[in-house]
Amino acid sequence: MDPRWLVAAWAVAIALSDARWRRIPNALTLGVCAAALVVLALDGRSLLGGEPWNVAGAAAIALLLTVPGWLTGRLGAGDAKFLLAFACLSGLEAVLITFAVGGLTAGALALGVLVRVPTFLYHPGVDCRRPLPFGTCLAVGMLAALVAGGR
Repeated sequence: MDPRWLVAAWAVAIALSDARWRRIPNALTLGVCAAALVVLALDGRSLLGGEPWNVAGAAAIALLLTVPGWLTGRLGAGDAKFLLAFACLSGLEAVLITFAVGGLTAGALALGVLVRVPTFLYHPGVDCRRPLPFGTCLAVGMLAALVAGGR
């Protein structure tokens, strides 16, 4: 079985969790990250074929892209762990594709919310603090990276 199908199923499971509950379970991020590192140590390549140096670079970039957002409260820790786990499964190219497509998806989602509810900023009954499910947007980016064949 092609491992991309497993990674895609994992990304969809996290996307659904984040969209529904705005929460990404640690078992689905840290557990997969640990398993990915075991595969990397035993096989010398990531599950999707990335070299160890490529995976290390991908993990560093994933942290550089997400930790500042988490520290400032603009991004959930689950989102950061989700991208880190994907970095351990894949490699640098896939992480960059994921973050770029995920960011564009989040922007489109935010615009969709603004167009659909243009008065939400002025309506006292609407909770504007509920965050957008960025993990779901990252999952869209991951699926794009898997289709593009990035490692």
